[in-house]
Amino acid sequence: MAQSNKNKAGAKKKPVAKKKPVAKKAKKKPLVKKAKKKPAARKKLVSKKTGTKKTIAKHSLPDMRAVPRNKLPRALLGILDEHRYVVRLLKILEEEADAQLHAKQPDLESIASIMHYITSQTDNFHHPKEDLIFERMSHIDSRVKNTVAVLVAQHKELNFYRTNITELLQQLGEKVTVRRLSDLKPAILQYSELLLEHMLLEEQEIFALAYRELEEKDWRAIDRKIAPVNDPVFGPVKSTRYWSLFERYVNHTVSISKGVVPLGFIESGASRVEKYFSKSVDMARRFMPFKACRKSKAEQEELHGATVSLDSAQKLDTFMKGTPHYRSEARISWQASAANLFFRGALKPYLGRVTADGVGKLVVSPTGGFGVPLGILSKPVQSDQFTGNWVYTKKNSRVKRTLLYLPGGGFVFPASSFHYKTLKAMAKQLDARGMMVNYRLAPEYPFPAGLEDAVAAYRHLLEVEGVAPEEIMIAGDSAGGGLSLSLLLSIREQDLPMPLCACLFSPFTDASLSSPSLKYNRWLDPLLPAGRMSSMSVYFGDTPLDHPLISPVNASYEDFPPILAQVSSTETLLDDTLRTARRAREQDAKFEVEVWQGMPHVFQIFGFLPEAGEAQTHAVEFIRKQMPAKGTRKKRAA
Repeated sequence: MAQSNKNKAGAKKKPVAKKKPVAKKAKKKPLVKKAKKKPAARKKLVSKKTGTKKTIAKHSLPDMRAVPRNKLPRALLGILDEHRYVVRLLKILEEEADAQLHAKQPDLESIASIMHYITSQTDNFHHPKEDLIFERMSHIDSRVKNTVAVLVAQHKELNFYRTNITELLQQLGEKVTVRRLSDLKPAILQYSELLLEHMLLEEQEIFALAYRELEEKDWRAIDRKIAPVNDPVFGPVKSTRYWSLFERYVNHTVSISKGVVPLGFIESGASRVEKYFSKSVDMARRFMPFKACRKSKAEQEELHGATVSLDSAQKLDTFMKGTPHYRSEARISWQASAANLFFRGALKPYLGRVTADGVGKLVVSPTGGFGVPLGILSKPVQSDQFTGNWVYTKKNSRVKRTLLYLPGGGFVFPASSFHYKTLKAMAKQLDARGMMVNYRLAPEYPFPAGLEDAVAAYRHLLEVEGVAPEEIMIAGDSAGGGLSLSLLLSIREQDLPMPLCACLFSPFTDASLSSPSLKYNRWLDPLLPAGRMSSMSVYFGDTPLDHPLISPVNASYEDFPPILAQVSSTETLLDDTLRTARRAREQDAKFEVEVWQGMPHVFQIFGFLPEAGEAQTHAVEFIRKQMPAKGTRKKRAA
């Protein structure tokens, strides 16, 4: 390999005498010059020693990235996930390397953090796991030893690139020069190219064969030797060493604060009043003479476990770094502040004690606020598979573009007048029509009745209405937001074409109720009573609570359309959104999040709030960005 590099270098320089001196062989060449010669030699090394193409042709090995996650052994799934993490970070490296093309200086701190992560994680935790598989496969197929030899040679080359990149970063830390920046880009690109080739060779030549040949007992033996390790960037607990990298590139969450009223001026006091009032009532009930007035032991433990102080909540890993305190710069409108006080004093206590009979009476009441309100141009959808309503913004409208909406309500409340008004407002801005899906509700119709209705509505648009998938947008709030993600999962499982995009408002994504914000935002949430979230189990029935179709936080997000989620910083479902978004991004899905400061749950549907109109506009702008250009649409049609 060294000889071929030397000949190429000689071809560039005319004086032949300069090739012969021995001193120049021992002398290290500059990184850029040496790196330019590596790719060609590297390709020869792989093809000569392992015969990569021939081996793949002989074996009908599966594509590891196409194998469903639930069919992969745990040890192999962990290794492949770590490969995906590295691929994502390499994309960030390449983007930073190209920053000079846009007259920008690359983010040297993030580049250094990525290089440190790849070095420490792979050397200390990733490679030992791979070695266990390599060792077992070497006894099964002798050709694995040849592949391992190639991988070892690539490791040496990767270490060379890594060392030179580290040296360049140290030099740039001392003084930034154009020459050093120009040297950094090719070094990063060649390091990224080799590392991608290295991981692909492992997956195609060893892991695919291991997936086919190793038995369950072999994977169990490997599992026993692998100690569980938290990933400091993509795992549940983030390391402070990589926090800036996580915040800027992985979390990718925007905080929004609008209005003139300081958030802490009223809200912090109101939340404390509610907290201490609830605790005093609970204490008084313990001394009540009637057992019916006392809370059960389970209820007392649930209440005690949920009263997390603001200080202890600082340790929780969330968008706000686990600190749900009110920032001095966070402000909301006076309308939102007044609504929060009303919700906290009237609606939240009512929702905390309402029964199934109370829900039924409220729904049929003419003053309940459910159903199509006056002023909405609507008609029922003609279908035997589900019930729903068309919502039009113009008379005699013939538009095909459709916004399919799944309303929230804890799977027990139907669509309210607020939902219909929200759907009309968004459809009008999109020059589209709306479809409100009145999916079946619990307790009469538990899971999967609601999901079946949502799928039937989507199929109706495709097969009966003849709407192209790129003309369909999906939106939903709260329980309907989680149902929207379940709908996308079902669409993928049934091999249906994906819609253009989806917008979620405070989605409920974890039926196991394990999000930390259910505890530390218990008293900060002005609308949702955390103690009654478990009552939604009436919809789930006997379905396991970690099932992806009822807990999309556990789902796979490969091949998903772009998604925008909006959530409030003070609501109990905050971490449902953030955890789901992080999982989706780990799988290279486009999942954007907006955290609005101090808003009530699903504030987007309350049209009397100024923030609601702005949030709807943000969602509409997101949808418009996903729409294909008119010229592109005509070409596709042709």
